[in-house]
Amino acid sequence: MYDGYMGSKKFNNIIKYIKKTDKPIALVFGLGINGLGVVRSLGRRGIPIIGLDPNPIQIGLFSRYCKGIVCPDPTKQEEEYVNLLLTLGEMMNTKGVIIQSEEADILTILKYKNRLSKYYRIPIADFDIIEKLADKGKFYKMLEKLGMAHPKTYFPSDISEVKKISKKITYPYIIKPVFSLEFSEEFNIKCFKANCSEELIEAYSIAVSSGHEVIIQEVIPGSDTNLHLVNAYVNHASEPLGIFTFRRVRQYPHGFGNGTLCVSVWMPEIAELCTSFLKKIKYHGIIDAELKKDPRDNKFKFIEINPRTGWQNRLAARCGVDLPYMAYMDAIEETVEKTISKREGVKWLYMFYDLMSSFESISKHELTVIKWIDSLKGEKEYAIFVWDDPLPFFVSLFNLGFAVLRYSMRRSISYAKLVVRG
Repeated sequence: MYDGYMGSKKFNNIIKYIKKTDKPIALVFGLGINGLGVVRSLGRRGIPIIGLDPNPIQIGLFSRYCKGIVCPDPTKQEEEYVNLLLTLGEMMNTKGVIIQSEEADILTILKYKNRLSKYYRIPIADFDIIEKLADKGKFYKMLEKLGMAHPKTYFPSDISEVKKISKKITYPYIIKPVFSLEFSEEFNIKCFKANCSEELIEAYSIAVSSGHEVIIQEVIPGSDTNLHLVNAYVNHASEPLGIFTFRRVRQYPHGFGNGTLCVSVWMPEIAELCTSFLKKIKYHGIIDAELKKDPRDNKFKFIEINPRTGWQNRLAARCGVDLPYMAYMDAIEETVEKTISKREGVKWLYMFYDLMSSFESISKHELTVIKWIDSLKGEKEYAIFVWDDPLPFFVSLFNLGFAVLRYSMRRSISYAKLVVRG
């Protein structure tokens, strides 16, 4: 049993909420942009939701559509985290439903599936399948084994292998972490890019010295607009119940970042590639897959498949493919009508990062102000701001201001140290 919150006023309110709710409660994890979109999808349909995140100022905790809990970190406090879920589950009048919105949470939950399934429906593939998607080393080896197109990838075991690889490849290449969460938290980037042998060896050494397992992978040429994505939900028989495709217009940082402006576009070729792959590995659950079209051979190649919802899940929902709702209804054994969206031209916008991405493109003369303004026209779904749930947006402004202040203070301290040394 978890007693970390027992006696607190907020947790007592959560208990009351659970006790008076007979409908299956959805648990949503990681309440950033991704989880916030899931909360809104379910909450607008009247589904009761408990949202969990270790960050006390995460935007989704302030959504009107969920009861938020600041939970233990599943990667650092596994036992306390699982005990909290068991405690919540014991209070529920009917089994809850776990929604696939955060990778770290899902891996921990699946490790303890036997214990948690007493209290929760878990419409997600088994641990070994999810791990093969989350672990990029295993993922690319699996693609190789199944003959699925992907960037050329190496799996070095030590620096001597890296030195051999560095002499035979054509640059640029990237040094990519096997597990991205810890890497991005430490370095604040998704990967290291190397344009020559020396950079490759140096980047590998930095990553490994920090305890990260990495792979070495070619960079598929072409612009960010060649990145296409597939969002889908497949049932326990690996049959797709919902499919949605879109492409990135801009991302930040450029090259290896997250989408800041995306647009719906129906791409049956990549939808078929993904559903075929998921069938082969007997997958069950939500996926967020990314592919890039290689101009050298005109083939779409898998970059990654995330076993969870993606940032743009509300774009899919706006176009009629509400994946979290499908997963919830399928879990409680209600009929789910198969939906494939062919709507085109609907946009998803994360304004703050899109401004930074666009400013960089304009400064490099890759984008004009007129074309930027034109790109924002049309039907849009905003990443954070909505009229019916405005508080997360204002919290995001506070968080942004705090982040800028912290960055400025660090710069000032660094400058002061340089002056003293001088």
